[in-house]
Amino acid sequence: MQAPEQAGNENPFELSDLIPPSLLEEIRGAFQKSLGITMSFCIGAPTKEQAQSDRENWPIPIEFEGRHLGVFRIHLPIKRLPLWNPSIPDTEIARVVESLLRPLLAMLLWMGYRSHLAAQVQLQSAELAHRTIENYKMRLEKSEGVIQSAERIKANLLATVSHELRTPLTAIIGYSDLLLSGLAGELLPEQAEYIETIRNKGEELLALIGAMIELSKSERGAIQLDRTQVDMRALLEEVVQTLSFQAEKKQIQVELDVEKDLPPFFGDPLRLRQVFRNLLENALKFTDEGGKVRLCAKTKEIPQEDVTGPGAAIFGLPRRALEISVTDTGIGIDPAHQERIFEPFFQVDASASRSQGGTGIGLALVKSLVEAHGGRIRVESKVGQGSTFFVSLPLDEEEREGSRLD
Repeated sequence: MQAPEQAGNENPFELSDLIPPSLLEEIRGAFQKSLGITMSFCIGAPTKEQAQSDRENWPIPIEFEGRHLGVFRIHLPIKRLPLWNPSIPDTEIARVVESLLRPLLAMLLWMGYRSHLAAQVQLQSAELAHRTIENYKMRLEKSEGVIQSAERIKANLLATVSHELRTPLTAIIGYSDLLLSGLAGELLPEQAEYIETIRNKGEELLALIGAMIELSKSERGAIQLDRTQVDMRALLEEVVQTLSFQAEKKQIQVELDVEKDLPPFFGDPLRLRQVFRNLLENALKFTDEGGKVRLCAKTKEIPQEDVTGPGAAIFGLPRRALEISVTDTGIGIDPAHQERIFEPFFQVDASASRSQGGTGIGLALVKSLVEAHGGRIRVESKVGQGSTFFVSLPLDEEEREGSRLD
């Protein structure tokens, strides 16, 4: 019986690796019962006593690929059953039994060897996969270290640059206010217009720097929330009032629809005001003159699959939430871009964003602030028909506790 060359000495095996001892015992019992002979077997090299007894018995070596794996032995003398002719010597009977046993053992050894090789291949594959995973893990850990180092450098650079920019910008805005006030002398209308432009652009740049700093904090999980009970009706009314001039300038009708007896929300009023001011500003920015913007606030039940707090799985109970939506009749957002608009610096239409003063930071920051409160934000939109942004803020204690770990 020949086995593949690669087996050789590179994959040592024992008889029990190829044929289970229990199967050898069944073979022994079957031959012994059916042929009326006494048989035994041993695995591996025989002991001195067994080797001595083999001189008196009929040993049948079990060998495979040049390896001695064990011995089957027929004990002599053989008990004479009616099937055996009394004139036949015991050695002839043993030779007949051996001729029956050897092909069976050869077949079992070959099948066992194939299974053994398959197991060895699987084991080696598993070891290789483990080593590969460990190598990837080490490389990933190194990459994470590089990324963390880069994030620290980015944060430090951003903090330094923002400080260096804020100081001269504050001076520019301050001197612009001084010139516009007339304390340095009366300005011609054209000069006043130029100074007003300088002041407005300076404030826009200052706001952009502030948004970038806030976004950097959110990416590091460093946003701090100063929580208190917030009257959401009053907060939304304040946001609408703050942006009323922009709405009137474009003749956009702004509606505020707040559910009666809307419960207060335990959150940071400054951050929440920032969220809804940004959403309302975007709605006004991308809505044409004469359009309509609607803010709606109500309570609702959060579907169980949307619950993310630590008590989410308890009894499968739904959670209550505040849902504040901002709907406009603006240009709308293509479905292919609706997920990406919350990514930092992503702009659906760069030309439109530039004409409207967009930077791609606002919605990313809004998403971070909403999630810091344990909430979620999503958008529904059709191109040319407008958009609706939905902000869901959990009211239940378990959800508030879960989001308080910031």
